[in-house]
Amino acid sequence: MCTVSKEEAQISLERMLSWAKSNNPSNGGSLGEWVYNRGTSSQPTNYVEEDVVELINSLTPNAVQKVQNWKTPSEFPCCPQEKYEHPIANYISNVTIGAIFSRNQYTSSIVEQFAISQDENTFWIMCKSGEENPIKPYALAEVTYQNDVYIHNSLGTFFEKSGAEKQFTLIQGLEWTGEVTIDDYC
Repeated sequence: MCTVSKEEAQISLERMLSWAKSNNPSNGGSLGEWVYNRGTSSQPTNYVEEDVVELINSLTPNAVQKVQNWKTPSEFPCCPQEKYEHPIANYISNVTIGAIFSRNQYTSSIVEQFAISQDENTFWIMCKSGEENPIKPYALAEVTYQNDVYIHNSLGTFFEKSGAEKQFTLIQGLEWTGEVTIDDYC
């Protein structure tokens, strides 16, 4: 990957959308090779990788972010500041469609949809960027509660709403009945 201008990214998006809507199969190439070979590993079979989760403080007290997916410190206006018996249920009670879920020096994320897990230990939120004409206007996040802090994790950004809706549906363990999206190829 390399840094590209907004115009170059827009051209690439248009080309990918055009290809996705066509009936032409992938010819391999570097993108195809990455997609089809991403499950292979060069690690020995007895190799055990420890999951090291690095967290940073957000701009909101009582909240952190997983650095791997969310490096820019952000504010979470709906995040509760007190301790509650059911912290995730309490957090989600503060969330409304159209409200700001997160904001930082670059953008804000506006709530489109949200759902809570059956055990009420996790909730997912689909947002639309508050920025004008972003390259990937939709995002999906997950919030959990551990060690008296809310942990915010980005589950990705998406070119199209249908791509975000698909992942939002699947992350809840539900069946996706919609079509293939451009985000399936990116």
